[in-house]
Amino acid sequence: MTYLPSETRNASAPLARAFIILDAVSEAEAPIAVAEIARRTGIPKPTAHRMVNHLLAEGMLRPDPGRRGLSPGPRLFSLFSRVQAGTWDTGPVRAILDALVGEIRESCNVGVLSRDAVLYVERVECDWPIRAELGPGSRVPLHATAIGKLLLAHMPADARRRLIAVLPRPALTVKTITDHRVLEEECAAIVRRGFAVNDEEQTDGIIGFGVPVRDNGGRVIAGLAVHAPASRFDIATAVSRLPEFQQAAQRLGAALAERA
Repeated sequence: MTYLPSETRNASAPLARAFIILDAVSEAEAPIAVAEIARRTGIPKPTAHRMVNHLLAEGMLRPDPGRRGLSPGPRLFSLFSRVQAGTWDTGPVRAILDALVGEIRESCNVGVLSRDAVLYVERVECDWPIRAELGPGSRVPLHATAIGKLLLAHMPADARRRLIAVLPRPALTVKTITDHRVLEEECAAIVRRGFAVNDEEQTDGIIGFGVPVRDNGGRVIAGLAVHAPASRFDIATAVSRLPEFQQAAQRLGAALAERA
């Protein structure tokens, strides 16, 4: 399939206009007003207003807290994460996970944001007969998993609040966080301490512990986590192994940056 360069594509086509607007908003250094979008793109202002409203409704754009302009929205952020994960060379990712599982002897995985869930893009199982098995391609809830809460915590604040407001938050166990205010407080704590925990919040008897994977610009692009029976590998044990998880996350970030 042949793609025309941006300067020759048909800017009057609705899909082309949507991409042009998303390009302009993504490249802006600060929230950008519709009038400025129209000026930069050459799209008539009434048309720009109409397209922006569609993109807001779909979550591809979001208004800034003061409603002075527009920024990339949570759905665009999710799309970026999934596309970026699709470009990863899973060989180095799996090798790094293999090494970490060899050190801690528990199952580890890498996940990215996928709209209102976590998508596991790679996982290595431990060799214990009792373990939590969730292969690559599995989707798990944001509010009840270590990676889910980690990725929520590192979203732009207003985008996170909007997502949490509409996010299904069923009580999967007695420990699941279902209150949106408590979940916001948990996200703030995750950013402060640098890791997230799942204290039997998705499955009774199973804990999770996650750390961020960052690109070479410092942006969180994925989460690295361990899942294990609490009777064998509890949260205190996981926290004591934090340096090993952080080193593995740094190696993952470096491997993905080299691939990019």
